[in-house]
Amino acid sequence: MLFLGRMCRGTSKYYERQPVACLDSGSCARLQNGDVILRHGFGFISNTIAKYAHDKYSVSHCGVLIQTADSSWYVIHTVSNSLAKIDGMQLVSLPKFLSESHENSIIIQRYVSQDKTAGKKIARSAWNYYQQKIPFDDEFNFDDSTEFFCTEMIWHVFKNALNVNLLKLEDENDYSIMNFAMLFDTLHFTTIVNQFDEIKSSELCK
Repeated sequence: MLFLGRMCRGTSKYYERQPVACLDSGSCARLQNGDVILRHGFGFISNTIAKYAHDKYSVSHCGVLIQTADSSWYVIHTVSNSLAKIDGMQLVSLPKFLSESHENSIIIQRYVSQDKTAGKKIARSAWNYYQQKIPFDDEFNFDDSTEFFCTEMIWHVFKNALNVNLLKLEDENDYSIMNFAMLFDTLHFTTIVNQFDEIKSSELCK
């Protein structure tokens, strides 16, 4: 794929001295529409989230992978306008998403389903929310569906796409949806890429 050669380029000046994430060609070949991508981003807020939001892996953010007609990969996610020019729902190229991620901090999870169209439904649901231009939820209010933070977006995407609640009823509260545990539930997800568990990538991005 043409984008592979650019996978680690385009790093912003703010992060240009930081080693950034990349995906080798083998990992990219395994991607599917609707996969959930997680990362550890840069900055104090990301470090704080990564420290407290999941016990095993220090991730701080997540989004949904979609592939366009020209085979390029993009990520739909949501961030505050303190971090981006546009508040809320974002559509960014996969290389850009990686360039804003710590080296070797990428995890990609896939929903386990007998429905072979599940991934496409997840991607379509994420795209629909992106088109609605839903703002970022700075209050992290789980009860308000007019604004989303990142894991709240994922929760709504899956409910909308597949009528699946990723949270157990007893865990359905603000705190539980703010962490990433629901995306590591083996009842719902299988791991496609986990750079935390890999010694290093088998192929360097250039």
